[in-house]
Amino acid sequence: MLSDCIVAADSGIIRRGKFVNLTGVAVEIKGQSEFRRHYFEIIKNFYEEYNINLPRFVLKTEDIIKLIPSYDLHEAHVGLTERLLKIENVTRIYVTDTFLFDKVDTIKGQIDGLDFLEKTLHNYYPIIPVWRYYWNYLDTTGHVALDGISGKITKAWKFIGKKAEKINIVPYGDLTYPCISLCDLICGYLGKTVHHFDAKEIFEQLKDRTPAFVKTEFVGDAEIEYLASDYPHSLKTERHFPHPLILIHKSKEVDNKIIRETDFFQSLLNFAGKEGGSVSFEDLVNQQIALQKGDCIICLDEEGYSKMKFVERLNPSREIKVLSVEEAYKLMDEKNKQTTL
Repeated sequence: MLSDCIVAADSGIIRRGKFVNLTGVAVEIKGQSEFRRHYFEIIKNFYEEYNINLPRFVLKTEDIIKLIPSYDLHEAHVGLTERLLKIENVTRIYVTDTFLFDKVDTIKGQIDGLDFLEKTLHNYYPIIPVWRYYWNYLDTTGHVALDGISGKITKAWKFIGKKAEKINIVPYGDLTYPCISLCDLICGYLGKTVHHFDAKEIFEQLKDRTPAFVKTEFVGDAEIEYLASDYPHSLKTERHFPHPLILIHKSKEVDNKIIRETDFFQSLLNFAGKEGGSVSFEDLVNQQIALQKGDCIICLDEEGYSKMKFVERLNPSREIKVLSVEEAYKLMDEKNKQTTL
């Protein structure tokens, strides 16, 4: 379960011709329950305004691009984000902007800075605005929630790991939790409204549109020792998934992208957000060690159901549940009835 006071983060990649940079947003929220109430009220009005019918109530930039007619797209994204920015529970916004000119030394050798930015740093860039938040402030929030990341251990990761009291890494976090959704929407908003991408213009764009304290910073070649990994070991993100963890087991023939667009997947994200958990596609080689009581594996076909029942029998101490799609719907209905009583 995410704490009432939290710092959440997400990132985006901005492409303009040959220019490519990464933008990261960390948002400090105090009074998350009240923030969520305001967030959902704004989203409800947004759905009504643009006649959106979606079983999920947490939005990201990609959703707006898909759901809104192109002639309304800019106005819709800017309008929604600026309404969310006015929520008073958002107390600090920290934005980092990165592009690299120099070559980067990595474990596998030296590579071009742009290649490193696009192919490596992009995968874990939500760490960077949180690192700078902890670096610059003493009165920080102890609970960190990052959108899904992957990669190797870096000095920036080690820094926040030693400063934070708790770190959650949330697969599809910008579709599950409003605090991470806001970070994603701000990234997309800046891509639409900032023309010369530098810290000063980002600050000017945000400062009068939110009651939050805004800080923006360029992070580049001078900070590369914190951005690139000197360690061969993985971040072990599965150790930081919030629970209950819902794993989706499917046949290899079915593309994850197809599943992600289904009503069932959207319902699972809604459910995980309410329960304080997370949703991920099953990868038991890495995830089995992180399973605990209350977690479940949902199987999309009968063959998978039989295999995962075998895994369940081999892990009695973990007390996990293996469910069919129908059983998962039943569980969600029962939980929803309990919360409305």
